[in-house]
Amino acid sequence: IENDLIKGFSPTDKLQEAVKYYKKAAERDQTDALTDMAFIYENGLIGEPNYDKALELYKRAIKLENARAMNNLASMHLKGALPDITKSQAEKEAFKLYEKSADLGYVKGLTNLGICYLKGIGVAKDSVNAKKLFKEASIQKDPDAMFYIAYFKLKGASMNVNDEEYFEAADQLRYVVGVDKNNSDAYYYLGYLSENGFGVDQDYKTASFYYSKAVVVSNETN
Repeated sequence: IENDLIKGFSPTDKLQEAVKYYKKAAERDQTDALTDMAFIYENGLIGEPNYDKALELYKRAIKLENARAMNNLASMHLKGALPDITKSQAEKEAFKLYEKSADLGYVKGLTNLGICYLKGIGVAKDSVNAKKLFKEASIQKDPDAMFYIAYFKLKGASMNVNDEEYFEAADQLRYVVGVDKNNSDAYYYLGYLSENGFGVDQDYKTASFYYSKAVVVSNETN
């Protein structure tokens, strides 16, 4: 119902109808239903966000070893949605949850754990470990992981003036924006490559297009 595989529901009614079944399944401890309902409460898809309810349902799903719930609860910690916890504590808790999620093979858990290592979130910075995790997730075609692999290629190419790495980075970035039209950083770097002719033909019109896309999909105004 939620994904329009069963027709006959209006856009405003289909989520409410889907929730009826998610709730019934969650009452029977179906772990994906628990996680979906937690996500719905967390993001206020059926009213105001309810972080307490989301936390309760994520924890129930985590007890049943749901890797997606671990990943989502970690993200809740990082966005400061849980009260009575310092930023440092939240980051450490998020790292632990991402690590558990990654250990279970969940691709977003792998990518987010890589980001923790790359940026030093809840753990010491470790770009080697980050790159290893991004490579593992990119095999499963996770667009965020592929973006970071492209980012590392760009860094390597800029230090070694390696046209092949620029070309590979551009190819991966085009894939990323093809499957994730909200990745403003990928649009930005495609603009940068086009502006400077790195790995692609130098083309200011194309560069302007990508930079403009980056602005439109970004929450920032930079």
